Amino acid sequence: MNTSRRILLLAAILLCGPALAQSTVYVDAANCPGPGNGSQGDPFCTIGEAIAAAATGDTVQVLPGTYDECVNTGAKGLAIVADDSNPSLDAADFIIDGGALCTPVVLGGNSALDGFTVRNGGDSGIRAFGAVSITNNVITGNTAPEYGGGLYVYADAGGGYYFAYGDVDITVEDNTITGNTAAGDGGGAYLWSSSSGNAQANITVQRNSITGNALAGPPTDPNIVSSHGGGVSAWTSTGVFATAGIVISQNTIEGN
Repeated sequence: MNTSRRILLLAAILLCGPALAQSTVYVDAANCPGPGNGSQGDPFCTIGEAIAAAATGDTVQVLPGTYDECVNTGAKGLAIVADDSNPSLDAADFIIDGGALCTPVVLGGNSALDGFTVRNGGDSGIRAFGAVSITNNVITGNTAPEYGGGLYVYADAGGGYYFAYGDVDITVEDNTITGNTAAGDGGGAYLWSSSSGNAQANITVQRNSITGNALAGPPTDPNIVSSHGGGVSAWTSTGVFATAGIVISQNTIEGN
């Protein structure tokens, strides 16, 4: 992802919340065991340490390496980005590995993930809640006992009739989603857009390659009686005066 586009992405994320003083927190697996202080000259060893130290609206800039951990932004609203100062590097050089034990990346609030390989998730590769942006990643080799082997996206807006409790927009763009499995719905990606109380929930999925994903049952939950979408499973749910939408365009979806 070029620098100008990344700046526009981060600006859009930061505009979603109140004006805050943003800073950059650095991570480098080569600086392990650390501890580091998150500065460019002495970065943290893990992404988790950087998230714990970061404030809402900050950028967590990650240098090349393999990060064997479970990353969760909570509701902080952080941009987790692969360092793009070396144009010869790509997502294969920035790996977040869940070791088949966890969800490697959980995004909440106004968060973003850009430029990583996310692999070996034991409960989806990426789970996203809130106004989240997922761009330029390779999501591969993840499994889920129920929904969303590679990607589980839940846009949940509103909270009561007649009053808006917040709109939610999620974007999933320019990713490669391949070789993931789920026992329930969505071997590659499970998309759920739900809204109530005069709110809007929207998911936009475009310019992704979604190939070679599969359903592998039976689901662990006995209440799941069928499975849908080896590549993508998409659902909407709305209340009175609410709007929920999913737009899937300009993707390659094949071989699932």
